[in-house]
Amino acid sequence: MHDPFAGWVGGLNYCGCGGEVSFNWAKRFFMSAVSFRSSSFVALLGWLVLHCGIAQGQLRVLSNGNPVEEWRKVQFAQIDKQLADKSIAGELKLELAAQKIWLAAYTPAQLGPQPSKTAEGTATSRTSADAATASEEPTLDPDKKATAIRKKLFGPKERPTSADTDALRNALDKSQDDIGLRQLQLHWLDQPQYRDEYPMEIAEAASRLIGLLETNKKVDAKTKEAAIAMALYRQARALGYRLEPDVVQKKPLELGEKEKVDAQLVGTYSQLIKLVGPGRPEFALLEIRMLRRDNWFGRALEVLERNGGRIEARWYLEKRRDLLRDLGWKTPAGQAHAMFAAAFPEEAKKFP
Repeated sequence: MHDPFAGWVGGLNYCGCGGEVSFNWAKRFFMSAVSFRSSSFVALLGWLVLHCGIAQGQLRVLSNGNPVEEWRKVQFAQIDKQLADKSIAGELKLELAAQKIWLAAYTPAQLGPQPSKTAEGTATSRTSADAATASEEPTLDPDKKATAIRKKLFGPKERPTSADTDALRNALDKSQDDIGLRQLQLHWLDQPQYRDEYPMEIAEAASRLIGLLETNKKVDAKTKEAAIAMALYRQARALGYRLEPDVVQKKPLELGEKEKVDAQLVGTYSQLIKLVGPGRPEFALLEIRMLRRDNWFGRALEVLERNGGRIEARWYLEKRRDLLRDLGWKTPAGQAHAMFAAAFPEEAKKFP
């Protein structure tokens, strides 16, 4: 793999589907209590109560008839009971409603590789932003210093070499605050093959571009807002990558670094939402990441299904499987894994 800058980037026994052991739920609860992230802690506390309530019903499912359909009916009954409780409101109520939406669309014979149609148009927390079409990231180059290099690096028939990345490096050395060059640097670094290797470098490149854009007067306001939004998205995504277990395994976090990166992730995401509002389809995967971070798995699954038609198949199938596992829904999670493994066998082996 060609280096992006050729060396320059210097308690509860049963609380799940049909009696699944909930050790992971208890572990998450106590870990959250230790780290005391308030939103995650409250979310997890609500989840623990919710899942223990559901467990009673789940364990009464008998083996006669269709056990999966019986399990589904029990889930519906328990969720309806929770929703009828006037003391349940806010985010927990949204979570329950999101779970119910997905279950309404699910039958074992109908779980396929495409997003759930029933879930489309039934979002529990949709805003007016959801009705908007996804915006495209503008390419910036007000001083015309990046266009020729961009063509070499990203042209449809080009095969970039170290000489091309050297050209970008040299141009940046001469014009360190050029917006076109800084955006090109970010785009070059923030490619799928580099995200695991250089997450913090990507985040730093995005942050620097944002700082330059905020004071630049050559870019019009609309273009500037779109460019800053996409840079914030890239920054948050990179910070999220830094916290991924496989990345941490390759590059262990130092003492206190996890909390620092997590705080940066939350802050960057908050800036993005403040700028463009929630529910933007182009930022769906980041929204899913943040909901999952706070243990709102049903709501994350709803966002995934709502935007599934524009998410790459690999990511849709993998995220659906992971969220169903997070929810403890063993049968649909097993089906989702089988579909992911059939479509992307190598990725399924890497992320079983």
